[in-house]
Amino acid sequence: MKIVVGDTVQWTSHSHSNSTTKKGTVVAVVPPNTKFPDIETQLSTKYNFISRYGGGGPRTFESYAVLVFDGRYNLLYWPKPSQLRKINE
Repeated sequence: MKIVVGDTVQWTSHSHSNSTTKKGTVVAVVPPNTKFPDIETQLSTKYNFISRYGGGGPRTFESYAVLVFDGRYNLLYWPKPSQLRKINE
């Protein structure tokens, strides 16, 4: 499954014994060994969002920046690619 910019994806995140399913649009393909704050800076010229990046170093594999609208705000996430499921809409 190849994910590209514009694809709708879904994943479930887990925090403090709670599971939350999120659905959003891929807005950037993040190359391996790229610092995510650099991607956020690039995207901030095109999108208005609140970052949900929780820290961590560059990933050694391709990953994706995903924009999720929560009904009020655009939230930018950097989920692990193994968690993503492509949704056909």
